[in-house]
Amino acid sequence: KGFFSADDGRVIAGPPKRSLEALTVSLRDGRVWVKHESES
Repeated sequence: KGFFSADDGRVIAGPPKRSLEALTVSLRDGRVWVKHESES
């Protein structure tokens, strides 16, 4: 288990070795859309 900061995704506690990646979030027609850009 790991604990991450809701502000910036950094690791607060636990075994994770890296922070969470940033995701693009937008609001369209009252719905939340999240874009995940994977590495190629």
